[in-house]
Amino acid sequence: MPGIFDKLMQESDNLMDEQDPAIEESKDEQPIEIHVGVACDGCEVAPITGIRYKCAVLKDFDYCAKCEATIPHDHPFLKIRKAGGAPSMIFTVLQDDQGNDQRPDWK
Repeated sequence: MPGIFDKLMQESDNLMDEQDPAIEESKDEQPIEIHVGVACDGCEVAPITGIRYKCAVLKDFDYCAKCEATIPHDHPFLKIRKAGGAPSMIFTVLQDDQGNDQRPDWK
């Protein structure tokens, strides 16, 4: 004869097997981020919704998720999931052998 512990464990297993559709839907529902004031430099959609891809080298260059996946770009991107999550400043170091033999005059 099963004890109280065995009965509780069986009820717990039964509850775990049942999935509440309302709980499953709430897990999937996340607000879509809107990056106000940011336009995609690939398809020109504005504002970018969802994930924003900001070029880590160019000062003002962004792609939406679709353009980042389909349009080649020479530089790495920052993946920004939250609106307002872009850094205010980025420092990038480029190698000298990238074809730019001209150096600025630092006088």
